[in-house]
Amino acid sequence: MYKNLLCVIIGGVIHLVNLSKSFGSRVILDNVNLAINPGEKVALVGRNGCGKTTLLHIICGTESKDSGQVILVPGCQVGYLGQEGQLNHALTLYEEMEEVFADIKLLEEEMRKLETLMEEVEDEEELLSIMDRYGRCQMRLENSEPELIDTKIRSTLHGLGFKDSDMNRLTSEFSGGWQMRGSMAKMLLREPDLLLLDEPTNHLDIHAAEWLEDYIKKSSSTIILVSHDRYFIDQCVKRTLELHAGKIEEYAGGYTFYVEEKERRRVQQQAAYENQQKKLKQEMRFVERFRYKATLATRVQSRLKLIEKRELIEAPDKDDRSLKAQFATSSASGLSVLSIKNICKSYGPLQVLTGLSLEVERGERVALVGANGVGKSTLLRLLAGLEEPDSGKIKAGYKIEPVYYAQHQAESLNMENTILNEVYSICDPSIDMTRVRTVLGCLLFEGDDVEKEISVLSGGERSRVALARCILSPSNLLLLDEPTNHLDIESRQALLDALQDYPATIIIVTHDRFFMNELATAIVEIREGKTYRYEGNYEDYVEARRKELALEAQGVKSEGKVLTKTQQEKKRKAALEAYRQSKAEEAERAKNAPKPKVKWKLEALEKRICTLEEELKDLGLRLADPSIYSDPDKVKKLKEEYDAKEAENAELTAIWEEMV
Repeated sequence: MYKNLLCVIIGGVIHLVNLSKSFGSRVILDNVNLAINPGEKVALVGRNGCGKTTLLHIICGTESKDSGQVILVPGCQVGYLGQEGQLNHALTLYEEMEEVFADIKLLEEEMRKLETLMEEVEDEEELLSIMDRYGRCQMRLENSEPELIDTKIRSTLHGLGFKDSDMNRLTSEFSGGWQMRGSMAKMLLREPDLLLLDEPTNHLDIHAAEWLEDYIKKSSSTIILVSHDRYFIDQCVKRTLELHAGKIEEYAGGYTFYVEEKERRRVQQQAAYENQQKKLKQEMRFVERFRYKATLATRVQSRLKLIEKRELIEAPDKDDRSLKAQFATSSASGLSVLSIKNICKSYGPLQVLTGLSLEVERGERVALVGANGVGKSTLLRLLAGLEEPDSGKIKAGYKIEPVYYAQHQAESLNMENTILNEVYSICDPSIDMTRVRTVLGCLLFEGDDVEKEISVLSGGERSRVALARCILSPSNLLLLDEPTNHLDIESRQALLDALQDYPATIIIVTHDRFFMNELATAIVEIREGKTYRYEGNYEDYVEARRKELALEAQGVKSEGKVLTKTQQEKKRKAALEAYRQSKAEEAERAKNAPKPKVKWKLEALEKRICTLEEELKDLGLRLADPSIYSDPDKVKKLKEEYDAKEAENAELTAIWEEMV
């Protein structure tokens, strides 16, 4: 109760007051003010390098600030999970998790000591004092629920993908990605009051990401989340904070809402800016025309003073990342692209694929899913010809020209080349340097960055160079293994746009569910070494699996619901044709959509626009009031009203511009 009262007094669990931070001439935070309420989950977004991680470091005290304050509720425990794991390699995984509950162990030891003292002490007053201490320890221990420690540890580790057989392994035996999962498990078990998560899904498969989503939704902790996974953000938060040019702008929704609302605000600001500039030009023409006319001198001076006092609207920032990548293509392949029959693959005693079969046709976009280690990357290497199956057959179709991308390809780059030369060296003569620079820009290499040598790049940067080479290599079949790693959300969108425009066949492994949902025409899950095909995108797959699991829970085997091969083939072709047809119809509707024609008198139109602008100003002030966000229904209602008036204002302003 005391802590909740303090939350109200300081404006939330955490309150940033005039916070500023610079690195030389580069401003990261410029007098930032922000309050986050108890239990609130917010996303912090912005382009790579804008300062998101720096802000998290300042909040948790590992980075200094230049000025301002970070005010936390007294006693607030802050937990920070960065992009590197921090585990004690001398302990087993389970022992490392037990460290979280060390205070409970100390409490149990203290109670045992007190029990011994109570047996030995003879002085009645001293005995009462010991019994009082024992009672308080007992109460604290009961509140800590020590009997649930094992359950909490195992359920958290299982949720993040660990098995029972991993519990007694030394943490040093795990790969970097699994150590990150271990660090996350330890942080979640601590249940801090304020939890700072920096790219938590980087090393998680889809199932672990879904488990973490559920944990965040149910957690009572206040959470600030930095992530490039927009699907994850949408599932976890109801408020998004954009860090841009040292300022934080707030949006009352997840990432999808943020993108749409940001564009609405940009359009509104652009319209207001252009409208004001037009009026200023008209007023300045009046001033210039009558400046030297004595009878109008007073009016001219009055007009000039009004112009000088007017608060100027800034032009909205241009989207300098609105670049268009385009995959190089070769001639069309045959209708059948790949025919995979009963392939098996083992690595020593580990059998990965056991009788896997799959058919892929021209133009399909197949996403491979499954838990880490089931063989998704192995299958792509087999299809790329980098490895051979132990048994079974892979038959490539007519005129197949595949391009394969995986992060380890970064190791084969020429370390002495510049980024630009390394990418341009594989290009067809028809591809000019401008297109190469455009692709590199989409992948975060801008300006003079392209002149850096490969040898000085980080592992992530080299992976992006390898991806650029893949994009510019002519192909009619793309085999892509985690192409979105090391990309920010804007770059992932640029890559997604390019893949959606790619006219040939794609087989992709990705943990980015938004990416998969927007791209895939079929999901193929690898389970127990075999494939299970689901037509449609990721959400269609999730719904189909939900129904299958529900049937299995009722004792109905899902195999009984599987279609015959002929039916599967017919359904698959129908789904693919329906997808292509819907895209064509959508494009045709957009092309032929009639523009509304509304007749207005100029005076009435201007009056309505002025009224709308005043109403929008009032609604904007009400939406900017932090106190209303305690009532989601009120926020939603105000937002809907604001959007409707904003849309009407934009439409009427466009009509007014045509009339004048």
